[in-house]
Amino acid sequence: MKILGIKKLHYDWLLAIGMALKHFLKRKKISVMIFCYVLLSSYVCVHFAFCASDPCTLKVFEEQSGDRIEDLCLEEYKDPDCLPFVEHFNRLELPTGFSLTDDDDPVQRPESLDVTFSFEQDKDNGNEALVLRIYVDWSSPFDRFSRENTKGYLLIGQDTRGVMCRLFKFDANKTDLLGKKLRFQYKIQDLESLLSIAVKVYSMPPPKKLEESEKKTTFMSLDLTTGSISIDTPGEWMPSLSTRFIKEDAIEVKFGYPPSRLNLTHIEAHLFKSRYDKSKSNLIKKISYTLPDSQDSQGMFSFTKLEENEYRIEIHVIDPFLEQFGKCLCWSTSFEEAYYCASRCGYNLSNMYKVSFDETLVPGKWIPTWNTRVLKEGAIDVKIGHSPSRFNLTQFKVSLMKRTSFENSTFKTIFYTEPPDSLEPTGLVSFTNLDYDEYKIMIQVIDPFHKQAGKCLCWVKGANGRHCRNSCGSVATDWIEVSVDDPGKWIPPWNTRVLKGGAIEVKIGHSPSRFNLTQFKVSLMKGTSFEKSAFKTIFYTEPPGSLKPAGLVSFTNLNNDEYKIVIQVIDPFHKQAGKCLCWVKGANGRHCRNSCGSVATDWIEVSVDDPGKWIPPLNTRVLKEGAIEVKIGHSPSRFNFTQFKVMLIKGTSFEKSAFKTIFYTEPSDSLKPAGLVSFTNLDNDEYKIVIQVIDPFLKQIGKCLCWVRGTNGRHCKNSCGSVATDWMELSIDVPGKWIPPLNTRVLKEGAIEVKIGHSPSRFNLTQFAVILKKRALSENSAFETIFYTEPPDSRKPAGSVSFANLENGEYKIVVEVIDPFRKQVGKCLCWIKGTNGRHCKKRCGVVSSDWIKVPIDVPEDPKAERSRNSSPAELNKGIMITALLTLQNVMLLAGSP
Repeated sequence: MKILGIKKLHYDWLLAIGMALKHFLKRKKISVMIFCYVLLSSYVCVHFAFCASDPCTLKVFEEQSGDRIEDLCLEEYKDPDCLPFVEHFNRLELPTGFSLTDDDDPVQRPESLDVTFSFEQDKDNGNEALVLRIYVDWSSPFDRFSRENTKGYLLIGQDTRGVMCRLFKFDANKTDLLGKKLRFQYKIQDLESLLSIAVKVYSMPPPKKLEESEKKTTFMSLDLTTGSISIDTPGEWMPSLSTRFIKEDAIEVKFGYPPSRLNLTHIEAHLFKSRYDKSKSNLIKKISYTLPDSQDSQGMFSFTKLEENEYRIEIHVIDPFLEQFGKCLCWSTSFEEAYYCASRCGYNLSNMYKVSFDETLVPGKWIPTWNTRVLKEGAIDVKIGHSPSRFNLTQFKVSLMKRTSFENSTFKTIFYTEPPDSLEPTGLVSFTNLDYDEYKIMIQVIDPFHKQAGKCLCWVKGANGRHCRNSCGSVATDWIEVSVDDPGKWIPPWNTRVLKGGAIEVKIGHSPSRFNLTQFKVSLMKGTSFEKSAFKTIFYTEPPGSLKPAGLVSFTNLNNDEYKIVIQVIDPFHKQAGKCLCWVKGANGRHCRNSCGSVATDWIEVSVDDPGKWIPPLNTRVLKEGAIEVKIGHSPSRFNFTQFKVMLIKGTSFEKSAFKTIFYTEPSDSLKPAGLVSFTNLDNDEYKIVIQVIDPFLKQIGKCLCWVRGTNGRHCKNSCGSVATDWMELSIDVPGKWIPPLNTRVLKEGAIEVKIGHSPSRFNLTQFAVILKKRALSENSAFETIFYTEPPDSRKPAGSVSFANLENGEYKIVVEVIDPFRKQVGKCLCWIKGTNGRHCKKRCGVVSSDWIKVPIDVPEDPKAERSRNSSPAELNKGIMITALLTLQNVMLLAGSP
């Protein structure tokens, strides 16, 4: 085994030295040391540090409600602290602070493992570039006992750079919280393009031995291949892939969508057999995928019913205008920002996957896998593993046995059939409305062609060939205890949230369905109220047939004060013997309670601002086209401010009033946090923005919107809130000074390609003369001229022309802007500003290239030729010199003589 490229022998040796140094450094109060071990063929730094944990970066969510859970994950251990345990699965090698004993039995693996791809703005570095984010998601174990005894999780990622590990430690005292169905999310750091990562997640405690930990039933895994890390153009985009076996003959592929602004909507996936071949001779399956018009960040497809072989998956974008200049979807820009069509985009290739079957296993000997969990609501969930698709065993009889039942037959039976073409590895059935007792589950495979020779599904091989079995495979669980609470003791779960608008949101947990408690009285108590009754009351009823775990009510339009929430369960058959819902068990059977369960929150403080003090948020952006964009933050909906006066003040203006004014009204029912206005066609100057909130009922007592609280109640303000920016300088180019960007490229076919940058749209300069000059001719004469016009409504940053069939020689390109209204006062396009205003230039902008040498055949780089002809001995000599120089630098940095 290798860890970070270090052979085990070297790793153990380095670890021993590091541990000795660690104790020495501890006495010297030095916490970290870098020990560098230099090999002639590799340079490896091993980081010895005390096993200090970091703040936990794992996000935890309740799966049903989606609510974020804080403080469950206490600590996070990173490599190299967790690597010794990963190598041997010896609990004595766990980091200090995460201890397990032999009494801590292993728990089930996570129920699911998934990955999420998305492109997000690089907020960490303060720019607007889109960067790839990959999140690993998994859910807690299926069984509640395993969930309650989970001490944390171990995440392992292995790629060409080595092994990465993260060990998350949980608060073991929060068994009630751990017993819930939870979802976990971790963001992968230090991504690189085209990196293949094998991901595994173990529940802690894991298996006690290394050989047990290597069994697939003890962990969840998937493979992912990263695509583009950051992108600016469609030609740079490559999708990230996640692949996994969902059955022994089926592979699921998940891929990240491109950002919508790239306008790439059609994807094609190819499945290659045995090996990847550019000629596509081994292509056996093809899937075309159209991106939906939604907010999803990723898509998924599957290859099923595969034969035994090795497979590889290729994915790419379908470009109907591939390499058609000006039309292609897969375009990019060169280092000089010149536009060109890429030969492909959206391309990525998976690892090789081997599909193999256990030939010794025949359908008559197959036993279905299973898993069970007891729910608090008096129910048992049964998960049934689907058979290999080649067996075609899709029907199951699931029987429930009750220990206290005197009947020999089963207590309840459910017949389950796997859905046709299902890609799920398991199915689920549930037994509900169970009393307190012990139960056993029996699963029997059903053969619809039972004992029909030549047709039966449950067959085995004998001396004379196949023969039908008397019965298919079956399995039974141990006895399972189900404990059920009485409805009269049930207390509704709750959660509250204070909203900025002077409101409190209350979430009420629904009761177990067997209790049938669906009505609630939600009371709001006010701290400064002298009344003993509730300040406000809302009656809430759970909708019939609801599958949601909780309901929601809100108290709005609250003033500054402290509030308390009281939730009371309502029994519509209160104290009616035999009918009441809130009953408990007694010595003489069930009896009705005087009242149902209730719960009260602590006092909650609500702080509300007065609308007269509100200042609109403001953001501005200066555009190159002589414009200023203004973003105006919308007010809280309770204030009802929807009208704004946006004024532009000009620095050189002698008028005291605004230079320009725009009145903005927030659209009705808008959910956006801000609105946008723009001032355009501005000259070079300094400008200031002033935003004033407008009150349509200004100073009208009882109606005004801009009010504040005083000693005698509310009173109207003379004016609403306003805000002003600092002075902003606006610098604008004029068309007469504009020079077209120019880029050239010599093609092998004796041709020169010329890329001409388009002008800013406000200049309207769309016509160009592209002149080719040859050194052998007069400097002033043109060898060849091409006239280029930018296509109308073009969004491309540049256009392209080519001079072909050129002889060997030196050439120069001259690009001149053409003004169709040259020197026509008031109409000319190439004008500049003077003391008396605008005046036309005699000639528009001109740019020329250097002399360009055009050979018909381009020779190879002699350096590349020498590199290919270097002998292995010369290459090894270079490597040794590099390694020794590296060692010398390391010793100098460490202060060695």
